[in-house]
Amino acid sequence: MDPSTCIIATVNSVPDGTRETLLHSGSSVTEALNPLQAEVLVLQATQAWRQGKLHQKEGRYEAAIAAYQQALLNYQQLGDSLNQAKLLQILATAFYSNHSYLWAVDYGRQALKAARLLESLPMEQQALTHLGNSYRHLHDYAKALECMSSSLDLAKTLGDRTAEMVALNNLAMIQKRLEQPQLAVQSYQASLAIAQQLADSALEAQILRNLGNTYYSLNLHNQAISCYEQLLAMGQETLKPQVIGRILNHLSAACCNVGDYQRASGYLTQQLELARRSQDYRGEAQTLERLGINYELQGDYATALKYREQRLQLALWLQDASLARQALRKLQEICIMMGEFARFTRYMDLVMESQGC
Repeated sequence: MDPSTCIIATVNSVPDGTRETLLHSGSSVTEALNPLQAEVLVLQATQAWRQGKLHQKEGRYEAAIAAYQQALLNYQQLGDSLNQAKLLQILATAFYSNHSYLWAVDYGRQALKAARLLESLPMEQQALTHLGNSYRHLHDYAKALECMSSSLDLAKTLGDRTAEMVALNNLAMIQKRLEQPQLAVQSYQASLAIAQQLADSALEAQILRNLGNTYYSLNLHNQAISCYEQLLAMGQETLKPQVIGRILNHLSAACCNVGDYQRASGYLTQQLELARRSQDYRGEAQTLERLGINYELQGDYATALKYREQRLQLALWLQDASLARQALRKLQEICIMMGEFARFTRYMDLVMESQGC
């Protein structure tokens, strides 16, 4: 799965429920309703919209979709084109969030058609963004590229810098899928520059992560290190532990790839502390092994031995025979290298004792 993160924008403002917000449409459907019928439909639509918004906030997408569809039906009966268009956009977003990408495309197309009928360029731009993201998930990258490029062009026409930033980030994700990493880097860089101008730290962090991952995939390790370090400097308290762990993992690997083993050791130590706080024992074992390798590459065999001992102790505590054998083999290699034959015998005795032998 692509670790990059797309950015989506939503319109979810609920009408105030007054009759005046609807009867401006002047459609024959509206005129066929008496005032009481119209008022009832207005209240039903407003209530369903609010329920949908609440369900979506709680992550109950199926319930949200059902509520939004009811509101959409009410607005169709009222002949309110504007609120129909808004709800089509919202339904496209809800289906996308629920990973129902075919339905997201279906509602996205309807939203695009409605936006064009209303001659609303902002709504058209948003619909194109939704379609681009949905087509990307369906692996239809040609259509994704077409929609997202059009979304970017409209954002520039509108002078909407936030929409331009979002479109550039999402365009870069499509370019990566099309194996155009250099273009993806350019798009991410342009998106990042706008995020920094807007002082939007949350989106800046998201784009920095995407850009760092792209540099990493291109083996441009110094550039990746710069992005990841900026990301960590923005405040680890805003990032999930799993995300921090992946960033530290990439940072340590990138530092090793440029031969900066001491710097890599610092990031690996942070990763080890994070794994222990999170009680991620498999992650702890892997990080201990990487620390051992890293210190061996620096010629610091005593420190490498320390981390390999901790890995063996963890394997015995977990009662993981396979991990214990791996740890023992690594200890054997380093003990032979150091001439510490008696020490390795003690490790063997420790393993035998833990197995009740």
